[in-house]
Amino acid sequence: MSNAAASGPPERGVRTTERRLDPWKYNERLRLAEETQRGLLLLIIGSLTAWIPIINFFGSIAGLGGLFYLFRTRSFWGRTHARNVSLGIVLEFLPLLAVVSLPILVTPSLPQDAQGAAVAVETYFDTLLVVVLAFFGLELLGQLLVTLKLQNRTGVLFLVFGFASGVVLIGAMFLIVRLAIQDLVAAITTSGTVDAARVAAVNSLLDSIRYLLAVPSVLFAIAYYLAWRSIDRGGLRVPEEVPLEMLPRDRTGPPERL
Repeated sequence: MSNAAASGPPERGVRTTERRLDPWKYNERLRLAEETQRGLLLLIIGSLTAWIPIINFFGSIAGLGGLFYLFRTRSFWGRTHARNVSLGIVLEFLPLLAVVSLPILVTPSLPQDAQGAAVAVETYFDTLLVVVLAFFGLELLGQLLVTLKLQNRTGVLFLVFGFASGVVLIGAMFLIVRLAIQDLVAAITTSGTVDAARVAAVNSLLDSIRYLLAVPSVLFAIAYYLAWRSIDRGGLRVPEEVPLEMLPRDRTGPPERL
């Protein structure tokens, strides 16, 4: 490779000094960096649409695609990043497991007397709320982990703020739902009726909090964009050698033109 080529500007995720590598190795590094960027873009789309009803379904598909690309290229950015991505993906799927399995595995035992039954129902829903919301907290931790080692200091701050704001909102939802369940159980026990206006007020408050979930979603999206920009500007350190398991087995074809 000529000296002129070696002195050119840095390209996606690959420092200028690394252009001295074998052209095939250089192109493989460039390809893996571009796949990481593609995954980050899909995560940005998923985060920005996660709190919008109906559209969030398509955002979830985009987010899954982003996790797929990050998982494919996880070893390229080092062992710590690879471990974080694997753990983060597991944590992000835990809420789905909780929602599906807990209502089946955890069933209330109802005593014969009305007072005991009310206490049992209240305890049952308290248990479900604590476990489900704890799993959603772990999902937020997973969103933090998958790009943690790709971030600069500013990106890490956005990740931490996104995680903290999400935990606060989850805690607020827990308190509101718990108080609503207590009021509902007490009303049914004493009068056998439910105040529809009070239930509607609780639903309205929960809807407001759900829209506030846009705050952590936007903060995570900004952090993902900062990671994408760092790779695009060649600001991340690439390992000395691409791990062998990340490279295709067939290298008989010529390298692409730089």
